[in-house]
Amino acid sequence: MRSIWMSNDVIIHHIFQNLKNLTIKGCPNLEILCPFSVAAILDQLETLNVESNENMKEIIAKETGEMKNDDTEMTILPKLRNIELQSLSNLKCFFGGSIKLIFPSLKSINCKDLNEMVAFVSPEDSGALFSDKVKFPGLEELRISNVGGIKELWNLSYVEEEVPTFPRLVHLEVDSLPKMRSIWMSNDIIIHHIFQNLKNLTVKRCPNLEILCPLSVVAVLKQLETLKVKQNENMKEIIAKEVGGMKTNDIEMTILPKLRNIELQSLSNFKCFFGGSIKLIFPSLKSINCNDLNKMVAFVSPEDSGALFNDKVKFPGLEELRISNVCGIKELWNLSDVEEEVPTFPRLVHLTVDRLPEMRSIWMSNDVIIHHIFQNLKNLTVTQCPKLEILCPFSVAATFEQLETLNVQENENMKEIIAKETGETKNNSTEMIIFPKLQNMKLEMLPDLKCFFGGSIKLVFPSLEIINFSNLGKMVTFVSTEYPRNSDALFNDKVALPTIKKIYMHHVNGPKEIWGSHLDAGSFNKLESLTVSNVEKDTKVFH
Repeated sequence: MRSIWMSNDVIIHHIFQNLKNLTIKGCPNLEILCPFSVAAILDQLETLNVESNENMKEIIAKETGEMKNDDTEMTILPKLRNIELQSLSNLKCFFGGSIKLIFPSLKSINCKDLNEMVAFVSPEDSGALFSDKVKFPGLEELRISNVGGIKELWNLSYVEEEVPTFPRLVHLEVDSLPKMRSIWMSNDIIIHHIFQNLKNLTVKRCPNLEILCPLSVVAVLKQLETLKVKQNENMKEIIAKEVGGMKTNDIEMTILPKLRNIELQSLSNFKCFFGGSIKLIFPSLKSINCNDLNKMVAFVSPEDSGALFNDKVKFPGLEELRISNVCGIKELWNLSDVEEEVPTFPRLVHLTVDRLPEMRSIWMSNDVIIHHIFQNLKNLTVTQCPKLEILCPFSVAATFEQLETLNVQENENMKEIIAKETGETKNNSTEMIIFPKLQNMKLEMLPDLKCFFGGSIKLVFPSLEIINFSNLGKMVTFVSTEYPRNSDALFNDKVALPTIKKIYMHHVNGPKEIWGSHLDAGSFNKLESLTVSNVEKDTKVFH
């Protein structure tokens, strides 16, 4: 098949006046879908799906004698709601003429595997996919994937301020555009009108993209809720500071006021989220997931900090933080300049730290600051941080009043979970409730771990129900390696476990016995299950 429609407008008008859904697939000799004169009378069309037509060059073809005035504007396909173009290896554009087209009802565009496409309309006039030759006043969802010829997504330098082009765009997904170098221009006024309702933004596999957008653009994305940026190998920053931008360190700016989720993944040259010196506040952010960012050194202002987070950024609503394989980080937090009255992470509930090969510390020991910042932390996981020797100092651990789950695995040089501090009380009768809501503890594959806590204070875990110890080759005792009485026993009277129900022990070879002769009187009364495997043959289970 080489053609679908004849060009007799009168006949076409009567035959196809009620056509609502049109799908064309697997027609290798079809080069155009229809001429402009036919498209102009498909007034009822709602869905257009064109797939796997390998020689198709245009959807709507311009015709001999077509109006050539660049100012001509025409409403077309007035009821069309959905366009899907897929696997059209020779498609160059949707329409190749010079008329300005308006699609008044279009809600969704999905363009995928269009290797030769260079523009949606008028490819001769633009180096971008979208120009001032097309308007989508109702478009809500735009997905562009593997469109090989695109260097720029938008060229909107001639768009009139009073006629927005994408005023209702809610979802934008950009994937596998190998030549694309920029998504947004920096024309603040135009951007404000065009993307004022954008809620979800995903940008993936665009190897020539070095920044997501300048600060002037991000400042107007006031409805953005979800941001996902993945596998853009040359991306260095999400938000770029601009020439002539604010330089004072005292400026504080609320940014992306409705943003709830950030996901950054597999960005091999990524250095920071924002490289400027302005202090940023993300008032609604709930979740951050950073994964496989080999060169990242800071979230904001990398020149000012050796830590991932510093006083240049605030997350008053953040609940979940996952940091994995971020190789440049030596410290997670540098909060020495954070004001006590303005907590930075007051609602953080879930913290996962994984594969940070250079990290030497997670927390500072500023008690006042820590208390305000991590007062709601419930779940903590720390894995595969080979230079981490302690999880936290005692002063920090004492403020984790909401912690319910603790999981520490595969940190080959970790020696203690909680470190005693200089000036700690040496009174052997001191007793302290710690982690009052902790229910589950898992310590696994920590070959240098000697104890959970090496100080002399007696620790009480009032809610702990499950302990899982596995592959702790050097662990001698749970608490107080310096305490001579029962120092060879895993559990002694320096720890109180009144609610413990299950204990799992596998390959814990340091202690000579599990229970010493001196135990806390109220401990182990609720123990229901004890599993011991692969321990030294002379280890005593019971004294």
